[in-house]
Amino acid sequence: MRGRRPADEPLTFEEPEGELSYSHVHDADELFTVERGRLEMYAGLEPVVLEAGASIVIPAGRLHGTRVVDGACTYRVQELASP
Repeated sequence: MRGRRPADEPLTFEEPEGELSYSHVHDADELFTVERGRLEMYAGLEPVVLEAGASIVIPAGRLHGTRVVDGACTYRVQELASP
């Protein structure tokens, strides 16, 4: 993450299989990390499957959402700030 630092403490979410996070946007970049389970991240034309240990940065203003696809899922979201 060159040139970026965490802005605040991360938020942790625990969601059941099938749970949807409807498409939305944020004003800042976000670091999204899956701690347990598996989900689909929709941030473009094709979904990306993220499993435990995987992370992705969602740029500010990017329309995105998720769907938990395999059992319960725990993930962390942290806003990133510029240096």
